[in-house]
Amino acid sequence: MTIALLIISCLLAAGVLILLGSQVELYRQLTQIRAYLKLVDEPTPVDLGRASGVQAGAVGLPAAVDDATSAIVLVLSTKCATCRALANTVRGAVPRWLWLLVEPASGEAKEAREFVEEFQLAGEQTLVDTDGDIAERLGMDVTPLALFFEDGRLSRAETVPSTRHLYSIAPADLPLRLMPAEEPSLNRS
Repeated sequence: MTIALLIISCLLAAGVLILLGSQVELYRQLTQIRAYLKLVDEPTPVDLGRASGVQAGAVGLPAAVDDATSAIVLVLSTKCATCRALANTVRGAVPRWLWLLVEPASGEAKEAREFVEEFQLAGEQTLVDTDGDIAERLGMDVTPLALFFEDGRLSRAETVPSTRHLYSIAPADLPLRLMPAEEPSLNRS
């Protein structure tokens, strides 16, 4: 009986080791697949071209961006899934260092208005570029896009691949949004 239990224990231990090894291999393959498909949260720098150093007000952005020492304009499309996730991140509370530029995919004001209402983005820091004039003046056609302004001038631009990246570009001393602490569930069935 003791020998049988020892054999069963050894077989179970070997099975556990095989399962752990397969989990490690699956994780390694997943990492390789994500890197190959470029699914990693890495922003892509965007060439500013003729827009480099342009004053924010010159392209139709608010004077507040001209006056800011450092500001970020986040360009969002109404149809982009990542743009919708980013809009949801700042829902109802756009931080003072961030301005939003909403680009309706169809060019219709109604579509942009619905997007702004859905994510509670209405306010002084949200602009709607219905006719695409601002994007055209900037020469930008990528969304989501972060435009970085230093002393009112466009200094650089990069894609925003995820909400995680949006949090990383937030100034360190200014939180993106204060998240309410989740309370543990007391439901016991």
